Amino acid sequence: MIKTTEILIPKYYYGGIDESNHGRTPEIYSLVLSTDKSTIIEQLEKLPKIRKKQDPNEVYKTFEEFRYLTLEEKILNTFGVNAIKPAVFAHLLQSADINPRRIKVLIDGHLPLILIDETINIYKNLTGKIIYRKRIQAIEHGDQWYPIINSADLLAHTIYKNIQNQEKLPSGDKLVKLPLELRC
Repeated sequence: MIKTTEILIPKYYYGGIDESNHGRTPEIYSLVLSTDKSTIIEQLEKLPKIRKKQDPNEVYKTFEEFRYLTLEEKILNTFGVNAIKPAVFAHLLQSADINPRRIKVLIDGHLPLILIDETINIYKNLTGKIIYRKRIQAIEHGDQWYPIINSADLLAHTIYKNIQNQEKLPSGDKLVKLPLELRC
């Protein structure tokens, strides 16, 4: 009799993070995950921002995996946009329950290294796992050139529109909530 063993190799994920509203509330942060490496390759032509009216459920189906987090005005005013970003990024990554050694995350916008380092520290405190700096990269106007960030932009915009129109939002493990001590 031959004994077989199944070996599970964790998937390699590519993530994109973007936000909607840039300081206006509610601000929506989104994380889109993909196993397709082509989503992190810079495109030669500018990617379009799709803003036409779409069925939100159809938009959500286009993503392999995603998470989102909403920030209300009170939180932004208390902590400030830049001060809260590392906690937001770390909680989004924690909620995805990915292997930090098997991910590359692209974040839209200018992000000083100190905020990336703080994201890494908060993630380590939350999970006990280390995600190395080389795995997180901030790219100004990344949503215009990288498909994974463009997808995160579309997700954040769609969720914001759902909130504005008082429509049903994705629930369950898709919605990430900050711990009570960070909610005002």
